[in-house]
Amino acid sequence: MLAGGAKLPVVQLSAWAGMSKENKKKVVEGMMKVLEDLGIPKNAITIIINEVPKTNWATGGIIASELKVDGFFAP
Repeated sequence: MLAGGAKLPVVQLSAWAGMSKENKKKVVEGMMKVLEDLGIPKNAITIIINEVPKTNWATGGIIASELKVDGFFAP
């Protein structure tokens, strides 16, 4: 917190590499709305999107590049 009680949240989102610019915008807009609804001023919010290659991400012990989604390998 800064002098006067100003808040400076930094939101970090990790996602698989390859998210489109349009989807990033949608995610940012949604996060901004939630934080603004909590009373945090728009100009105090920082959002960082970290794109992680699927070869560097594992879920349930399976590398994401090898995960099957609805019977198909994840793109």
